[in-house]
Amino acid sequence: MSDHQHQSLTNACRPCWRNCALQRDAEIIAIDALEDRLAPLPANLVKIRQLITALELCHHKAERWVQNIIEAIASGDSDKGLGTRPPGQLHPSEIVWQHACKLLESWRAGNPSSEADLTVGDLSATQLLAGLGEPTPLKQWQVQRVIDKIRSHIHWPQSVDDCVGNIGGCC
Repeated sequence: MSDHQHQSLTNACRPCWRNCALQRDAEIIAIDALEDRLAPLPANLVKIRQLITALELCHHKAERWVQNIIEAIASGDSDKGLGTRPPGQLHPSEIVWQHACKLLESWRAGNPSSEADLTVGDLSATQLLAGLGEPTPLKQWQVQRVIDKIRSHIHWPQSVDDCVGNIGGCC
């Protein structure tokens, strides 16, 4: 049974409606029927629809996401959206976050000069480290929490120290 047949038997919305409703009403049913008559949709329209479907207004990138949608509608196509970055390619912000982790770890280890050539966004290593000042146990603990938080967002490997006792080796 296709998704469309299943949805006609239930009141569940198609995935493209996830930001609008959970249950189908008369308007959604009418729009679904119109779309079914247009099927199959061209790939460029599917991409634009996926951009719209993935929009979450409470997300910190919502403004940029809306801009992507507007540009896609205006041009009739889009290369933006979830899953469009080639495997293994990092987003520029991931590189910034990785540099931040490396620099902060070197500061915690007492060897910040080992990463002196790194930049973190527009900040040089020197500028960032000057703001930290001399290490204290409290600062080291706080910096470790920042490192952990960054890693949790980008799923970047944890430090070797964090892996001690991890069965099967390092993270």
